[in-house]
Amino acid sequence: MDENNRFQQPQFDQAPQQPQYDQSAQQYNQQPYEQAPQQPYGQPQFNQAQQQPYGQAPQPPKKKSGMGLVIAIIAIIGGLILATVVVFVLVFFAAAKKAGDELDEFSTSSEYELMTEYINDLTTEYPSSTTDTGTFTEDTFANRNWMEQHDSSYLVPMSGNTFYYYKDKDDQTNYYYTGNYELYIGQDAYDKLTSSEYEQYGIEASELDNMISMNEQYEKDNLVLLVINNETQIVDGVDTFNGKTVTTPYYGFFITKDGKEILDLANMNQGTYYTFEAE
Repeated sequence: MDENNRFQQPQFDQAPQQPQYDQSAQQYNQQPYEQAPQQPYGQPQFNQAQQQPYGQAPQPPKKKSGMGLVIAIIAIIGGLILATVVVFVLVFFAAAKKAGDELDEFSTSSEYELMTEYINDLTTEYPSSTTDTGTFTEDTFANRNWMEQHDSSYLVPMSGNTFYYYKDKDDQTNYYYTGNYELYIGQDAYDKLTSSEYEQYGIEASELDNMISMNEQYEKDNLVLLVINNETQIVDGVDTFNGKTVTTPYYGFFITKDGKEILDLANMNQGTYYTFEAE
């Protein structure tokens, strides 16, 4: 029942019934007329059952204090606030745990190991005191042959963005690749590496920014993405690819050391890195 309606006055059809006139008359007739109770002059007669003046409906009871309702509302609001705080805290800790798990997962991933190895190698082999960024352009790459310092492989750019890539510089008649290449430098390389096209490699913009900030000789202008599209693989005079194309992207930086031009690149498919020096 509504709290306020509980205190409404009784409807006329529900009001307590007054004694009927014939019943009252019968009651009064039980005493001799001259012995009927006398009321002081000017005072109204009262019905003995209801103790109310004739002609007046019973007065409604006084309304109860609203303090209890106020306290109940305050308690409900307080409970809702407490529940909200508890939910927020639980969600916060769940999100923090998830972020921590993802960070732990990344710190043990091959991408993290590759990045760490790559940075450590560059810092050790080419300390900032002996290197500078230099200027790298498409002509810089196309007009030089590039000797890999660890396995003696030999990359030779040709006209029209084609290339020969020999397993061994000293043997250019066997075991080599041919195809075409794509070269991205600076902001173009940055945008390409962090695009959805390269999402599978998990390279984040923040990772590239950290690599640049950790080494004073690195600049975004000399960030390099070299995409090698191998169309043939010649082994003993036979093309083992049979018309298929194998794409291998490399990324890293161009630097100079003691006047030497160097491309230090990571093979994004194999997780290994290569140091090409211009001849």
